[in-house]
Amino acid sequence: MNESNQGRSLREITRILFQHWVLMAVVVATATIGTWSYCQFVAKKTYRSRIGLIFKRPADRNPLTTDQGERQLEVFVKAQQQIITSDLVLARAMVIAEDKTLRDEWYELRTQRDRERAGYAEQTNVEHDIDAFLTEGPVAERVESLLTQRQREFKDFRDSVELETPGGEQVAMTETFTLLVDRPGGNGAIARYSADILADMYMHRFREIQETMSAPAVEVMKNVIDDYRRQVAQAKNGYDEFINENASEIGVLEQLMKSGSEHGVQRWLSKIRENDADLRMKWAQSKAVYEVLMDVMPATVFETGGIESMPFEDVRSTIARVPVEFLEENVAIVEVTKHLSKLEARKANLDSQFHESSRELQYLKEELDTESRNLLMAIASQAQSLGSTVAALQRQIDENQKLIASTTREEEATHRKLAQYARLKTAFDAAQEHLGRLERDEQEARANQFRAQHAVTIGKLSDASTPDPMHPLRPKTALYTLAAFFASFMLSIAMAFFLDHFDHTLHSSLDAERYLGVPVLGSVKKHGRFLVEAGMN
Repeated sequence: MNESNQGRSLREITRILFQHWVLMAVVVATATIGTWSYCQFVAKKTYRSRIGLIFKRPADRNPLTTDQGERQLEVFVKAQQQIITSDLVLARAMVIAEDKTLRDEWYELRTQRDRERAGYAEQTNVEHDIDAFLTEGPVAERVESLLTQRQREFKDFRDSVELETPGGEQVAMTETFTLLVDRPGGNGAIARYSADILADMYMHRFREIQETMSAPAVEVMKNVIDDYRRQVAQAKNGYDEFINENASEIGVLEQLMKSGSEHGVQRWLSKIRENDADLRMKWAQSKAVYEVLMDVMPATVFETGGIESMPFEDVRSTIARVPVEFLEENVAIVEVTKHLSKLEARKANLDSQFHESSRELQYLKEELDTESRNLLMAIASQAQSLGSTVAALQRQIDENQKLIASTTREEEATHRKLAQYARLKTAFDAAQEHLGRLERDEQEARANQFRAQHAVTIGKLSDASTPDPMHPLRPKTALYTLAAFFASFMLSIAMAFFLDHFDHTLHSSLDAERYLGVPVLGSVKKHGRFLVEAGMN
């Protein structure tokens, strides 16, 4: 009979549960056994494999950059997570892990590479073979197909990968993180292969990115140096050709370049020019005197017997017009001039004492006439000699001009060679110096590449774990079975009360009195197959 549960006693509730215990047992057993059977025999089992990875970074010795170091660590871990979860890394790992042929080929290449790095095998081009394996052939084709046509499968694989980090704290500048891969089937082998190969693909991709970032700088420097080496070779060829053609003058040119002083030709030219200046000065002075003498002396003086035929007065007037500077330059003329002056003084003295017709005075006049004519002859001879000197100086000046011209040409040729030599040598030296700087830059680029490749070292901290086939990650049989037991138990209780709620059968005399509202006069109990009278009221 229906009755609110709030009004029922514990005894009645117990009665209801015991009344439907068979139904409850069936519900609980069905749900529990069904759940257990489904987990054991129907549900696809998923296994988890984990692999630890470690990276090492160069220590930051600056105590002021702690926050920056932690920030860099956080950025690095996030960057690694992006690399691991990139489409290319995940697709390569999935394609190789789930194909036995590709998987065996990859493990063979990896073993060969590890043996070469450890020094146990002869160095081959295995890195190139690995690159070809990943970027060409079946792997590349299946990766492309996976990313473009099998996106749902790829999404499931992506969702099955998880990255665990230790929290981003810097401990001895060393950090680790763990890759977790959940894959169904294969008794856990597929999960282990997936985790192991995913770690390999991640490390390979990390090295690819490092090389991609640093290799262009090295390649550019290599191309620049190769081009510049050709320029250096051209500069060297020009320099060597000049040295071979002017081997005898290289010493002089080197001296001029080092000291900047005059060489032999320049000093010789300077002396010639100094001598030419002196000659020109003497020539100018001699010519000036010669021209003056030619102006003041008549042509008769230079004729044979011309001076003897000249009147005494003309002789005296000619001598008087001769510059005093000229008379003082010649010793003989000076002596004659002195003697003539004495004769003039004696004549003046005798003129005051004797008559003009006196013999003494006549002798003096004859002597004076003779000395005057001798002086004029000496002056004429000196003038002719001066003319010869002027002509000789002129010839020397002409010869000097020719010598100066030839020496100047030689000097100009030397200067041209010096300029050419300096240009070639400077160009060659500058090219060599610049080539040295480029080679140092190339070495620095290679060093940067090496530092970039080794600044962060990534490796496996442990091998991929092998899941226990008897304990898959999902389904969790024990947990699901226990949950099904409790859920079915609560459901069975609910069903028992539900059935009781809609049950209108009177089960006792108390129910009859309660629901019919009349007293019970008697009751009959069931004893076996027979009804037994309980009593009368």
